[in-house]
Amino acid sequence: MDGLDTLPVIQADESRLFNAIYNLVNNAIPEVSPGGSVTLRGRTDQAGRSILVSAIDTGRGMPAEVLKSLFTYSAISRKVGGTGLGTKIVKDVVDAHGGSITVESEPGVGTSFHITLPLEGPPPHSQKASTNSPR
Repeated sequence: MDGLDTLPVIQADESRLFNAIYNLVNNAIPEVSPGGSVTLRGRTDQAGRSILVSAIDTGRGMPAEVLKSLFTYSAISRKVGGTGLGTKIVKDVVDAHGGSITVESEPGVGTSFHITLPLEGPPPHSQKASTNSPR
């Protein structure tokens, strides 16, 4: 771990975010050869409005066909018994928090997932005015 202890408190669903980050780290571990690493890194952006949490591994990396469907319901899993939906679920959690997620991967080098989350939590949902109000 690197920098996580310096992150400010954010408005978020702790359980859902824990599960999302756990999913990324848990998926990275079997991809890393002995002597490799999985690093969870955190920092605050320059403007001080959001945090960046990255899960970085020195594993096998992902081919282009896996990357292009990674955050969709048609994601491809290379793991026995895997559905490929883990990263789609992670993206849905990040989206629900008003954040974003990106991935960089190179076969034979490793993969990095970068999650950006606003300090103040997701923007409030807009509420449509009722057009059926009594007159």
